[in-house]
Formats: sequence, C-alpha cells, structure tokens
Amino acid sequence: MANILADSGHIHVVDKSKKKLAAFKTMPKDLAKISLHNKDFLAAKLFDDLDGIFLPYSLHSVPNPIKFLGQAMLSIKANGKILILDYNSRRGNPWIKYPVDIKRLKYLAKQVDLPEPKIIQKSKSRFGRKSYLAEITIPNLRS
Repeated sequence: MANILADSGHIHVVDKSKKKLAAFKTMPKDLAKISLHNKDFLAAKLFDDLDGIFLPYSLHSVPNPIKFLGQAMLSIKANGKILILDYNSRRGNPWIKYPVDIKRLKYLAKQVDLPEPKIIQKSKSRFGRKSYLAEITIPNLRS
C-alpha cells in the first residue's frame, strides 16, 4: 500500500503487537508517511476523513462486526473504501473466533446501510484456507 500511495499518502497502522508494528519501522522513507499506533484496533480512536480502511485478516476477530462497521464507515470520506481480506469460512476456531464468509459480509453491510461488497478476488491463504478480498464503497454520509 505504501508503494501505491508513495509520498502523497498517510497510513495509520493499528496493532496491539509491538513486534508486528516494528516491521513497519524499516519502511523506506520515500514511501507514504506511516504512523504506528500500539492499540487494539477495536479500542483505537477512529480517525476522521480517511480515504479508506484496510482490514487484513482481522474482521473475524470482531465480536460485534455490525457496530464496528457502523463506526468505521463514519471515519471514511464519501467514495472512500473499506477493503476486507478475510477467510471465506463459516466455521470458527481459536484463531477465527467470529467467521465472516462472503455471505455474512453481505448481510453485515446491509445491516449498516452500506452497498453490497464487491468481491475483487478469491484465493487460498498461506495457511491453505479459502480467502477473499472485498471492497465496500462508502456513500456520502454527510449530506
């Protein structure tokens, strides 16, 4: 993402793991500005006027995804995007506590009056599970 945005972008990385955040400290300085936030992304203060939010393999850890998506969409500018990369699984396990397959994602979006997610890609994750990448465009909520 930093390569795509180059020096015109600002990325906020939110993770409660200092070890995971440390990997972003080695990013080349000529890429997008990166701000690191050592917090649980569910407890993190939502930002204002974001162009988008990327949720890589994280929505399945949200106990109340309707509430979370409802709050997240208010932080994004009109026509901004929520990108969701997650497992296309209906079964939970200790690592996937609240599975969000494609069908459930469409249901969740409808519950918070978001447009139907556009499925950009389906693939297998590095763990052999089926995954999807979905895009939801945020309507103008401020009119």
